[in-house]
Amino acid sequence: TFTAMVYGQAELSDGLPLAYESETGMMDIFDPTTNRSEYSMWNFCNNHDNWRLQSMTGTAQMRMCIAIISFWPGVPLHYAGDEQDLDTPGSALDGWAREELSASMAWRAVRTTPEGNPADRDNFDMTSSSYRYVQRLNAMRRAYFGNFGSEQCDVVETPADKIPDVLVFTRGCTDAGRVTLIANFHSSHSKDVSVATPWAQGMQVFDILAERGAASFQVGPEGIVQASLPPFGVLVLAPGGVKDIPPSVVAVTPGHASTITLHVDSDKVNVTISFDRPMVTSVAGMAHLDGQSSAFRCSSIECQEISMSVAAADLA
Repeated sequence: TFTAMVYGQAELSDGLPLAYESETGMMDIFDPTTNRSEYSMWNFCNNHDNWRLQSMTGTAQMRMCIAIISFWPGVPLHYAGDEQDLDTPGSALDGWAREELSASMAWRAVRTTPEGNPADRDNFDMTSSSYRYVQRLNAMRRAYFGNFGSEQCDVVETPADKIPDVLVFTRGCTDAGRVTLIANFHSSHSKDVSVATPWAQGMQVFDILAERGAASFQVGPEGIVQASLPPFGVLVLAPGGVKDIPPSVVAVTPGHASTITLHVDSDKVNVTISFDRPMVTSVAGMAHLDGQSSAFRCSSIECQEISMSVAAADLA
């Protein structure tokens, strides 16, 4: 998968299932504590031995890779900083790609975007788009695969007829919890695909990756689903609508790592926390400021945002 994207060789998109088939035949994956075979290898898009994938390709390739490892057998491993789009060239072996360990003027010297280097600031931003993307994938993995308590979890179904430059696989820990992933590895061409799925004709399946407005597809004869994917596009299809996952914070003000100027002690700052859905009003009482109970209140009856006003003197 890494090689296919970094070297632009989309024809290698089926390398992952081929390697998996070979590996599982060579390794002893029987776990005596559960009395069953259990594939628990770590799968990653990045590690300290290599340049970050996104520094050699782009965000779209990185997000497609993260989606694939999230639904593949084994344990998805996220290299620190990927959730913040850190993309400094070089590997940790030559002193780079460890931006998450410290603030350093070195990151300022290497501009990777027109705005500078994303590593040149405090990077524990839970509202960044990539952080929320990884967060959502982890939640979906848990929602659809549950506690991974059966050997069926390690069964990967791939179509007999390969689609050039496209990876397709179906996996689930139960028949009802199966998902089908479709990923277009081509860097410049969209792909119109017809994919065999395990679902009956007439069923509706949904793209569970979408945070809002999930696209739906009707299953045709023989379980065929037709879809169009842009370059590096990925779909994860499941029936029955998108499952509920825990709520998440989508925005805060002042923004993470931002600087505010207060001229006098009487100045006030409005602090807000926004969620991805309406919340129960008691959530306001659970929010703390600087580790202390605070006076957050729901900003509206839906309580999708909570806020409080803080005097400058209290922030000293």
